Amino acid sequence: MGEKGCSISEAAKRSGVEAYVLRYWEEEGLLIVPRNAKGHRCYTEAEFAAISSIQKMKKEGLSLKDIRDVKLHPEHREKAQKKPSTEKQDCDAEKERMTEEEKKQQFYVILERLVKEISLSRSREARYRRLDEAIRRQQESRKMTAAIQDKNDHGKWH
Repeated sequence: MGEKGCSISEAAKRSGVEAYVLRYWEEEGLLIVPRNAKGHRCYTEAEFAAISSIQKMKKEGLSLKDIRDVKLHPEHREKAQKKPSTEKQDCDAEKERMTEEEKKQQFYVILERLVKEISLSRSREARYRRLDEAIRRQQESRKMTAAIQDKNDHGKWH
């Protein structure tokens, strides 16, 4: 593997976690995986340590939301393991305890997720546009072929 890292399929085999799960964890902000020049994910030892940590917390019974909270706020691990009395009380108390640095960190995680969503949306839109153009070219080609065929058929009968 070395410094370069390995692909998502290799990471899935090595960690025992399906590739789609690794992608989902990344999408949910649990895992931050660097990319190479071609945009492919490159899993290094740091990412494998994070995967192992996520697996361990899941075995302890934490939900993905709790794991994300623990990753953002490691000091709240005990709180994540016990259920709060009410969700609103917990949310209000959490807002009061957040430091400016934690707020910045949370903001950047949300911003990164938003940028990924916008980028994905744009690439999907471009792909659909290209697909639409290809379909239109194919339809135009079929019309031209049909017109030529009609002309040839009518020429034979008259």
